[in-house]
Amino acid sequence: MKLLRASCQCGFVTRKARSGYHRDQWWFPVYSTATGGLIDELVTLPHAERDRLDQLTWEIYHQMPRDDQAARRRAAARMETLTREIHNQFIARETQLLRARYASIADCVFAPAPGAVLRCPDCDRDSLILKQVHVIAICKADCLHEYEWPDSEAPGCPSCGHRPHRFHAEHEPEFGDRTRVTCWCPCSSSTAAISHLDGYCPKCGELPDEYHVGDARFCGIHHEHMLSCQLPANFLFMEPTARWAAHQFPNAKLWGDALANEESRAGTYCPECESDHQRWLELHSMRDDEQG
Repeated sequence: MKLLRASCQCGFVTRKARSGYHRDQWWFPVYSTATGGLIDELVTLPHAERDRLDQLTWEIYHQMPRDDQAARRRAAARMETLTREIHNQFIARETQLLRARYASIADCVFAPAPGAVLRCPDCDRDSLILKQVHVIAICKADCLHEYEWPDSEAPGCPSCGHRPHRFHAEHEPEFGDRTRVTCWCPCSSSTAAISHLDGYCPKCGELPDEYHVGDARFCGIHHEHMLSCQLPANFLFMEPTARWAAHQFPNAKLWGDALANEESRAGTYCPECESDHQRWLELHSMRDDEQG
């Protein structure tokens, strides 16, 4: 998966869009010639297909000899081939459906490739160029090697092999004077970008669930200013009641507040996320009472 954006000499710039593959997900950019909007269509391998693939690879893995390296390599190649076949069959079918749908929409360009020339809505010329967003990956603290990040499927740092968790996006000259926003992704990666609205993670393609503008923190879902709170000191060893639903309100006080007489750690929370969290707790408490 890579990030794309279209820009024109007249100064018009679109938001970013995703293109390509990452972990059973495919994105297809779509450009509207009427509005100048660049979006992406997401297609995900269905759960049934993922379960089938998991079952087949599990069977191959458990039949694999532990002490025969050649056989292990053949089994790994077989699993890779099987995955590719299932993915190719699925995405060929979905691509055909998407192309058929957008063929009937006159003002949309489906899946333009980098370098495509599009109609600019501001100057009304065919001078809007689709380009890949320039992303730099920064390795872990004991390496700190910086290198270009061309795709989410890149192997990692060329110096140490580590998969990065820090990125800088939009190094193009036209964005040099823009204020930077630090976007924090659910995959624990951070990206310095020019906007949280299209601050997609270059590693997994998700929008941030939290972003920082200077010293101010904001919720990536509700865009509310985050407030201070005191967390229990041992919260990392606690299992929240809503652990399986935490992605719905990632900036809630999942571990509660520290008691007045106990050791605590400073934290932040989003009031809207916390309201959603409390509603979830109340609903599931009612269900437990009914079942009990």
